[in-house]
Amino acid sequence: MGTVNRQEEVSMIPPFLLDIQPDDACLDMCASPGSKTAQMLVALGRHWQRRAAPETLPFDYTGSRGLVVANEVDEKRSNMLVHQVKRLRKLYPFAMFTCHDARIIPPLMCNGEVRPYDKILCDVVCSGDGTLRKSPHLLRKWSPGEALGIQKLQVDIAMRGCSLLRTGGRMVYSTCSLNPIENEAVVSTLLSRTGGAMRIVDVARDLLPSLQFAPGMTSWTVTGKAGEEPSEKAHPSLFPPSADVGLAKCLRLMPHHCGGSGFFVAVLEKVREWIAPQPLDVASPTLLTAPPTYLPPPPAVVNKVAADFSVKPSFPFSHLVVRLPPGESDVARATVGMQASLLSTAVRDALNPAWNRLIVISAGLRLIAPERLSESWRIANESASIVAPFITDSCPRLIDCDRADIRKFLTEGGTLNALPFSSLPPELASAIHALPTGPLLLRIRDAPYQEMGPTCVSALRARGQVQLLVDMEDASDLVYRLGIDQSSAAAPSMDVAHSDALACVKEPPSSDESSD
Repeated sequence: MGTVNRQEEVSMIPPFLLDIQPDDACLDMCASPGSKTAQMLVALGRHWQRRAAPETLPFDYTGSRGLVVANEVDEKRSNMLVHQVKRLRKLYPFAMFTCHDARIIPPLMCNGEVRPYDKILCDVVCSGDGTLRKSPHLLRKWSPGEALGIQKLQVDIAMRGCSLLRTGGRMVYSTCSLNPIENEAVVSTLLSRTGGAMRIVDVARDLLPSLQFAPGMTSWTVTGKAGEEPSEKAHPSLFPPSADVGLAKCLRLMPHHCGGSGFFVAVLEKVREWIAPQPLDVASPTLLTAPPTYLPPPPAVVNKVAADFSVKPSFPFSHLVVRLPPGESDVARATVGMQASLLSTAVRDALNPAWNRLIVISAGLRLIAPERLSESWRIANESASIVAPFITDSCPRLIDCDRADIRKFLTEGGTLNALPFSSLPPELASAIHALPTGPLLLRIRDAPYQEMGPTCVSALRARGQVQLLVDMEDASDLVYRLGIDQSSAAAPSMDVAHSDALACVKEPPSSDESSD
């Protein structure tokens, strides 16, 4: 499923040293491919646990002020980033994905006011020479020019991070390079240009007391691109500082320390207000000149779903948004095929089009999806278990079943995961047959991890059969979660075509996919 990602331990150190708290506004400036963003989301959510009470959300979407903004300048890599992180479904409402040049990314605006970030991860693009252990081919093309050509970009990105950080906030600067030109020289330049507004802090020894590392370098040799003596025109940012600025507090993680790649990490704290001027040689962004718009869904759509599934008023429907295509602003015209997504309070407040300047390519966990057979809307499968505690037990469209019933759909239902009424257990068939055509939720009585809340599956009562509305990843999740023999489970189709004969529907793409 990708819910658990395997990565090198050294790569996990920079997000860990941010020490993220539940109400922190966090920024991952160069986020793709997304493993560190996912780690930041998990860190944000680790403080909460589901209470054993009805009408409980898995995380505090409505009360917490925490969020993670994941930024990536390349549009294609941004889409890959979204795909990787959205697997953390119940944490996804706290995430917002942007597409900007990190050197000029706009500030975060909430309720019309700038909200400085509490924690910023500045894991910049680098030469990558610290990864020689796993990528030895890089050594053949390595030269001093690798760092000389990229340092200005690294400085500009980090300077923007310093500007967006709140006073008292923490920024972690990191690279997978061992070259001091990309590491200590950049940190030294930040300290100099911010005029004492930033300082290096030594937190690794407290947070990771057993971590092995070497201290940051305080002196190094600068050469030209081919290893020659540097030109008189060489920029001062390349050279060691003339005084002690605390570079020894930085972390140099060498392969022999950790049995992995080399890494550089510097933890910085902002001690007074400072805002950087925008780089003069950075052009305005041209990507996504007409970004999507996020607006509240029409009340008719929300009321229809709430009525069909007897959802209690305590559910935070006010935290739903509709993602409109670029250039579209009339939400009333988008009711056909409409999808609405659940956001946390902080993300919702940041998406208001009246003040939002960020190019947001994705936000929110899909909760309402169109249901074409009955020309209505339904609860999307990825949010079914979130909504289920707020549905009254008397709701006719919430039907209890057993793991054996779901196993039957996945093993005998073919690629559509559909079964005729005659193949269902009599009690289940009778309960579903009594319903009019349309969507329903199957609540699995004997699913594992009941202490984490009910496990529900979105389904469709068609004319002569019942179909699970799950995609390939949902079905794979159910196979593992319910202990179904994988050899007997059919592979579901990702593109289920509408057919009156089969009475099934096409599962539309989720609202955060770029194909919308």
